[in-house]
Amino acid sequence: MMDLQEILYNSNPWWSKEFKTDFYQRGFYLKKIKQLLSLPHILVISGVRRGGKTTLLMILIEKLIKQGKNPKDIFYFSLDDPLLLAEAGKEKFLDAIFAQYEIIRKKPLDGKVIILIDEIQTIPGWPLWLKRYYDRYKLKFIVTGSSASLIRGKYTELTGRSVNLEVHPFNFKEYCEYKLKFNLPKIEKITFSNCQKLKADLGPNTKQIKIFFEQYLEQGGYPEVVEQKDKEKQKIILTNYYNQIIYRDIVRTFKIKETMILENLALYLLQNIVQKFSFTNIAKTLETNTETVRTFIGYLSSSYLFEVVNFYGTSLKTILKKDKKFYCLDNGLRNAVVGHKGLDKGFLVENLVFNHLKQKFPKVSFWYNQKKEELDFVARDNGFILPVEVKYSDQKLDLEKLRGLASFLETKKEQRGFVLTQDVLEEKIINKKKILFIPVWLFLLV
Repeated sequence: MMDLQEILYNSNPWWSKEFKTDFYQRGFYLKKIKQLLSLPHILVISGVRRGGKTTLLMILIEKLIKQGKNPKDIFYFSLDDPLLLAEAGKEKFLDAIFAQYEIIRKKPLDGKVIILIDEIQTIPGWPLWLKRYYDRYKLKFIVTGSSASLIRGKYTELTGRSVNLEVHPFNFKEYCEYKLKFNLPKIEKITFSNCQKLKADLGPNTKQIKIFFEQYLEQGGYPEVVEQKDKEKQKIILTNYYNQIIYRDIVRTFKIKETMILENLALYLLQNIVQKFSFTNIAKTLETNTETVRTFIGYLSSSYLFEVVNFYGTSLKTILKKDKKFYCLDNGLRNAVVGHKGLDKGFLVENLVFNHLKQKFPKVSFWYNQKKEELDFVARDNGFILPVEVKYSDQKLDLEKLRGLASFLETKKEQRGFVLTQDVLEEKIINKKKILFIPVWLFLLV
């Protein structure tokens, strides 16, 4: 029989001693968490396994204590803990944990308590359980989970009671700041003059940042991998993450029996990131049926391993009929599983750009016309549109090479577009449209 009190004390060291962390402060997410904590709702933090959710919770706990919060009023436990996980399926398991916490706290639950639960999707019926405690005690809950299908609003029990925040591995700016040990300058709006200023402000760090870009392009942004310098160990860590996502977050959660089809599908998608696809064509390639492919891609997306991107259009019927594209959540994870060759570089750059845009904009699509002229990305936010073409080359970029962007701007009556290059920073007027050429590495710092 496990010693529950000992487990809880080990999970909450701030109850018995001073608590300090030395983690990189992820300012973007900490600011978001602070805003969301001001609301009375349950805060649900979702994201891929090992993407930094637990670290954010530890940083938050340290800040709360520094701000005067009673350490005993902060209660954290992880359902990834093997000792707790072994008991998780038992009836009233969570009630037992709360009863033990009340004994440790020496008073009943009340509105002063903040409860943080890691990997809550492990508990069957977790939304209903949270609803019961939230409604009865008005407790402040912060919970994390690794399965988007459980987080992205696909439950009704917490309607009106929860707010969501998605956490991803380090983006490129976070990667650079972690390596450099200081914060980089920032700009509020992407204009030519602002980009010039940002590049100038980087000064002597520019050369190092370009080196970081090449590293980040290959190894990705998982915090544990960024800390590890040995490439073979990086590969072992990332391969382990991949296997956990496939077998723990997908096969186990969705009780999949056709594991070989799932494995082959995941490998196929990793090998063909940024390419257009149809469910039917993939089904033919894998010698299975379209519905299985559609369902399994949904599972892979729900675990954050891939993101499916739709055609940009105003008609839902058109969007559903058009081919789609898919992107992997992390280059390092992709490279560890399928290998990395120089020929992949353009695809890897485009994958980085997508993940960057996805964190900045609520909607990211791609576009093409009947002439097969294609625009890589159309990012949108409240009516604002950012058309982006990725051309990772310093060769002369004339109108012919930018036909997709030019056609989109003309068709959609947009006046401005962006071309992401290897190292060119300039602004041109092409066919009366303003085109801003920005180095990819600089764009990823915005």
